[in-house]
Amino acid sequence: MRCTTCARPSKDRVEKVDVSGEECPSPNSDYQGPCQGCKDLAEVDVQIAQARALLLNLRLKRCDAKRRRNQHHGRLVRQLPVEVISRIFVHCLPPRSPLSGIGYMGYLKSRCPKLHTMPPALVMASVCQRWRQIALATLRLWSVAVMKIEEMDVAAQAEMTADWLSRSGALPLSLEIHQIRPEPSSISSSPYARKPPDLTPIFEAVDAHISRLVRLELHIDARLPSPLRGEALMLRELHLDVRKDYDDKAVVFSAETKPSPQRVVLHSIWPRAVNINWTVVTFFETLSLWVDGILDLFEQTPQLVECRIAKVINPLVRLPDETRHVTLPYLETLLLDQGSLEQIGLLNHLTTPFLKTVKTEAHPESISQFITRSKCGLDHLLINALDGTPEDLIELLKKTPYLTDLEIRDGNIDEVFLEHLAPASPMEDGLPATPEILPRLHRLRLTGVPYFKWSSIPHIFSPKKENDNLVSRPLHCSFELTFTDEDGGTPRVIPEDVESRLKDLRAQHKVMIHAGYHDLLYDY
Repeated sequence: MRCTTCARPSKDRVEKVDVSGEECPSPNSDYQGPCQGCKDLAEVDVQIAQARALLLNLRLKRCDAKRRRNQHHGRLVRQLPVEVISRIFVHCLPPRSPLSGIGYMGYLKSRCPKLHTMPPALVMASVCQRWRQIALATLRLWSVAVMKIEEMDVAAQAEMTADWLSRSGALPLSLEIHQIRPEPSSISSSPYARKPPDLTPIFEAVDAHISRLVRLELHIDARLPSPLRGEALMLRELHLDVRKDYDDKAVVFSAETKPSPQRVVLHSIWPRAVNINWTVVTFFETLSLWVDGILDLFEQTPQLVECRIAKVINPLVRLPDETRHVTLPYLETLLLDQGSLEQIGLLNHLTTPFLKTVKTEAHPESISQFITRSKCGLDHLLINALDGTPEDLIELLKKTPYLTDLEIRDGNIDEVFLEHLAPASPMEDGLPATPEILPRLHRLRLTGVPYFKWSSIPHIFSPKKENDNLVSRPLHCSFELTFTDEDGGTPRVIPEDVESRLKDLRAQHKVMIHAGYHDLLYDY
């Protein structure tokens, strides 16, 4: 309720005056009508109502006058041609698709857009009438749609989705649908306590424009309605985040539709539940999958170029046949984040002759066998060497002579390893004392427990001598070392002469050394 005088909200009861006079407790005895006080109050209330109506009318007239004025006066932006303003609006759209390389490691932070941010099309259309007319006429502005589905208002959201998509004309569509999930603190928001909403009206609105879909992204936890049945011939990017508390047999596309996307990201849904043409997929990403399921996927994706699997899980079903083997002739990037033992089993059944980038927690010996079998020339290698010895690591690196980027986590940084990285000094007979490994290395990152002398690091960057009897590292090679000395090993105190040399290298952006978060070369 609002105060009739100041129009501000009031928690207290505000008096309502009946201008008919029937509420007057002490009517005039002569005329049996309201008392003079009630008459005066009624007259004032009428005048206030008339004033409010007049004020509202004046405000509407002012808006109309301002609109007419803006057609002839205003800033430079109002003098720009319609075509220029329309082009500026288009540049406000997201610069790239969320599927263009964010990766599973940044899923929780950057995969989903900021749902509280108003879409650019609505922002432009809400500034003024002229901008609204230009925005509605700019079809490209409505070709990117991010829909937020409230469980209590699915019908209205479906109507808005249909209206939005129709504004894009015949342009290719990029569509995201995010179901707003209730707060977990509420008891009624539990998936077991509430009835999942029926999203059929939403899917029907999308199905009407499915032939123009280029990118489709679904984040829902309700039961999937009947699958999309239109022909999605243009679909190239597909991202599904479906909370399937019921079963994994529901599909998004019908057997007649079966689109052919090139980039696929799955979260909480198995590949076998997605009815698509897997033979053309070049990019695949998922949060978890078992070894046998990965091999099934690889057999269906002969064109795969990049694969990211956050966790290779321990299969509770049948193990892969020992004789089973899959070759991916075009795979360039393979990122496996968690599941060391399971990754060993996967690599033993896989051959990738064109592989360039690998991230894995498998044992160095298994990686060596995998590289030897594949005969691939790796450029980038990121491994977890917790279970491997320095000798295993050196043998692995001898089989990767083309590496330009190397990152080793949780390994024992042994002095023998640094000696192999240091320049090879020729002996009297002209042969190198230590064969040089990784001659093309540009970037090296080590994390683990160090067991070496500080004087071993500067040798990696020793300058070339005048008589050329010393082979040096590339001048732009960078070395990053992060360790904890809880188990002993190298002390924090660095000899003065070595520290001086390391600081010179740090000034050249070649060396960074940290013990935890503490920079050992920083002068505090």
